Amino acid sequence: MMVHATPDRCCSPGSSKVKPNHPCDCSKAVTNGDEEACTIGKCNEDMCTVGKCIPDGVNGCQRAALLKSTCCGSQANSIPGSSSETHDSGFLTDSSDVILLKELKSIIQEHSTHHHQYTGPHSGLRKRTTRNNHGNPHDDDSHDLRSHRTTSATSVACSVVNSLFTRVLQRLTVFAKGHCCCVANQTVVPIPVCSTSHSHGYSPTNSYDHKNEYSHKSHPYVKTPSSPKPPEIIQTSIDLAERGAGVERRKMIMSVEGMDCPSCAARVTKALDTIPSVTQSKVNTFAAEATLMYDMGTISPDEIAQRVTGLTGFTCKLQQELREEDLVKTLWISVPIKWDDSELPNGVAIKSRKLTKNKGNLLEVQYDSTTIQPRDVVAAFELWDGEYVPLEQVREPSQASKELWRLLRRTALSVIATIPILIFAWAPLPKHPILYGSISLALATFVQVYVALPLYRSSFHSLFLQRIIDMDLLVAGSTSIAYAYSIISFGFLVAGKPIDESFFETSSLLVTLIMVGDLVSAFARRRTTSALDAVDALQVQMVTLVENGGVRTIPAELIHVGDILQVSPDSIIPTDGVLRNGATQVDESSLTGESVPVEKQRGSTVIAGTLNLSGSIEITVSRSLSENTVAGISRLMHDAQGSRIPIQDLADKVAAYFAPAILVLGLVTFLVWILIGVVVKIKMEKAGIRALMKMITVLVVSCPCAISLCVPMVVVIAVSVAAKKGVLFKSIESVQYAKDTTAVLFDKTGTLTEGNLSVVEFYPFTNDAASLTYHLTKTSTHPVAKAVTDHVHSLASSFATVPTLGAITSVAGQGLETKFGERMLRGGNCRWLNLGEHPSVRELRQKSRTIFAVTLDGEPVAVFGLIDKLRPGAEELIRWLAQKRVDVYILSGDEPSAVESVATQLGIQADHAVGGCTPKSKADFVRTIQENRHPASTRRSKRMASVMFIGDGTNDIVALTQADTGVSISSGTDVAISAADVIMLNPANIHKSVKTIFRVSESAFRRIVWNFTWSFVYNLFAILLAAGAFVKFSIRPEYAGLGEMVSIVPVILVAWTMVLI
Repeated sequence: MMVHATPDRCCSPGSSKVKPNHPCDCSKAVTNGDEEACTIGKCNEDMCTVGKCIPDGVNGCQRAALLKSTCCGSQANSIPGSSSETHDSGFLTDSSDVILLKELKSIIQEHSTHHHQYTGPHSGLRKRTTRNNHGNPHDDDSHDLRSHRTTSATSVACSVVNSLFTRVLQRLTVFAKGHCCCVANQTVVPIPVCSTSHSHGYSPTNSYDHKNEYSHKSHPYVKTPSSPKPPEIIQTSIDLAERGAGVERRKMIMSVEGMDCPSCAARVTKALDTIPSVTQSKVNTFAAEATLMYDMGTISPDEIAQRVTGLTGFTCKLQQELREEDLVKTLWISVPIKWDDSELPNGVAIKSRKLTKNKGNLLEVQYDSTTIQPRDVVAAFELWDGEYVPLEQVREPSQASKELWRLLRRTALSVIATIPILIFAWAPLPKHPILYGSISLALATFVQVYVALPLYRSSFHSLFLQRIIDMDLLVAGSTSIAYAYSIISFGFLVAGKPIDESFFETSSLLVTLIMVGDLVSAFARRRTTSALDAVDALQVQMVTLVENGGVRTIPAELIHVGDILQVSPDSIIPTDGVLRNGATQVDESSLTGESVPVEKQRGSTVIAGTLNLSGSIEITVSRSLSENTVAGISRLMHDAQGSRIPIQDLADKVAAYFAPAILVLGLVTFLVWILIGVVVKIKMEKAGIRALMKMITVLVVSCPCAISLCVPMVVVIAVSVAAKKGVLFKSIESVQYAKDTTAVLFDKTGTLTEGNLSVVEFYPFTNDAASLTYHLTKTSTHPVAKAVTDHVHSLASSFATVPTLGAITSVAGQGLETKFGERMLRGGNCRWLNLGEHPSVRELRQKSRTIFAVTLDGEPVAVFGLIDKLRPGAEELIRWLAQKRVDVYILSGDEPSAVESVATQLGIQADHAVGGCTPKSKADFVRTIQENRHPASTRRSKRMASVMFIGDGTNDIVALTQADTGVSISSGTDVAISAADVIMLNPANIHKSVKTIFRVSESAFRRIVWNFTWSFVYNLFAILLAAGAFVKFSIRPEYAGLGEMVSIVPVILVAWTMVLI
């Protein structure tokens, strides 16, 4: 929907509400509070975002982004004359567009040596701003175009632009030679900078009258530039446009070395937010990596890593790159030094190569899993004596492990260097102050220059490039002051004019204790991720492949979907599949937490990572190693580590203001102690030294790390604990919100009941009823349809003729339909089929049966009555929820009589059981409960109710999405699981799983509150103690470095008590 903005107001799409004096493009409106007004086009220092301005951390705005939904992208339809065919990506969507670009490119290349101004028509420009490569405002000299005469060559280029490229150039956003340019109406125009006055319109001098900003009648937010750009900028723009044509989104995983705590993660996130096309960035402090999405045509992964490294001081490197659809897989293959890669099969490419001593060329091979299989890829390299190399042999240690070893090495060196300094300072040694001082100076210098180098680098980048005052800056400043003063004092001592004893031990011990605290924190983070390592360990390395009447052992990474694998007793099932031969018992406790073995027969589903106990079996592979259940769980847990819950925003806000506040308190402490020295007439040298020591102690002893860690440490451990109990928190926000649930809404079939229905009554009305029903339902995965299929299978097989049916369509919440000749064949609930008053249907309703009917052109063909069993523990769960004063409802598409029967068995009141629901009506009912509008609701509050919906079928997707916490069980469809916030892996023990969800959420929140309280109490008491507020008790500056360890160890210990729930 397109709503045009006017100069004095902005209309929200679909709304009559307006926000005065806020012109913008309403075709891409952004909700702004209650007024729902547009905010696109607004640019200031606090809102430098994609499509507006990109903050570079120093000078306000670096460059506008080459992105979808920006500048001349999806909003180009707001510019008069722009094409309605513009794609959301903002790039060319037509091959003819690219051809036209190439033609223009050749013309401009031919005449690029002519130094004349390009005199195409002036273009409109959206309100966007930039700075040049040096971060300084970029002002273009104004020229009177009438005073320039163009050559015939340039005129030819302009003619082509005017005649061929109006539509193309209007919807390109590019940046060229460090300038952000918008190509529109045949002109490449630099975006003006975000000046200190936050100008929103274009002016060569960045000074214009805001009142006349939108005075142009052509469009309310388009400005006409006073000077076009020369052909070479157009050339660069077209190069980038061609590069971005058909832009592809890719996922990038980047390692981050030097990131010590979640506070550092905020700096990495801020740096990523300044990079064009980067979105969905998540920084995982525990794994020491960042995950993000970016546009290939805009920026390269190496450029992203370099940009973040430059802004933060952390060492960032590309770790992995994935396509968004995740269809491209990777294998490692070794080949001899000399080989030819010109004959690779389709879908195979070499991403990288390494020259190794033992394996020659080690190739990272990418292949399209939709066109070629992994063993076929390996076979393609046998021509050059290529050999498959297992991933374990080439996989490098995780960045978290590297970070731990790096800290251990630096800490050990710091301890070794500091011990002699402490001995010289504190031990009763013979008086040789200059000798001791010289050795201490050398050792302290080593500590400052090498060990503390990451602190200095980080603090420099945070202050000067990101304008952030963090604890690294305070620590680096404090140790530098102590170190510098010690050098000065030692210099006076050597000169024979001692002013005071040097205290090299202060700066060195501070650094050492801080390194010890960082090491403890890193070790705790690494231990916290051990649950993920345990899940990854469930993936087997080698499998036994049944092939051509024999068996052979192959690497697990090379299995294909459809392969037959042999699994011996007491061995782990390698991947998801279907049992083909044999029978056994399987221990699924590694995934579900349930220790009772599960019987498996031919046709049963088996899950990767579970233990085959008794029999030798053969399975047919249904999922590859990278797509099986274990891999999915690993991905979910890994994503949870990098995700945030809303309460963490509070911690981050406190941590952001913490360091500046401590800096102010440190300066106040210094001035107060100087004033005390003056008042009590202490010698100024001693007063200054005492004030300096108090200030250093205040700056170092405080610790925001405990504040930053108190949320993510608890959440990561909570997710791990839940996973061991068979509950996966796919949405990390559910850890916070599940505890607030006031109403739980259950689907019936497959959730409160086992979902293994059986037909107990069958009413056929035609001779071919069984045959028609079987061929209608045989492809459906719905529990009711599967039960009907099983029942009529034996009957249908007795018919010699097979009915010819058309394509079978599933109607959500209703049933199935297809064409039988020219007639409509339908099967589903009797309401949809208008059989509610049929005698057989009335009889089955009286018996509270689940009903499935089949009609042909509206005439009844067959009616089935089915029954189901309650899940074990369902009654116990309903009683437990009642004790918690949580309202319980049942929503089902089944017959109301069948739903009421289940509600009666479970002790749920009749008006809380609703049958005959469609997917939409389920979502509407969830919304009704959330708004406390249901007449049977026990809550009478103005606050929105928090609703948990628990289901397992495709019909539950909308309700799962609408609910505050959507829970799906693993026996449900993949679609339902993808829409859920929480996944229960053990449907047989649903009562235990639901209790786990509540208990994990409640326990995590209590520990988060406790950690917040501890962090506040510690910092308050430590700062007062360090500042000298207590007369008889104080902290010596050299011991202030213990503050980090003292503050974070209780936070870590409290978080680890989650394992006790």
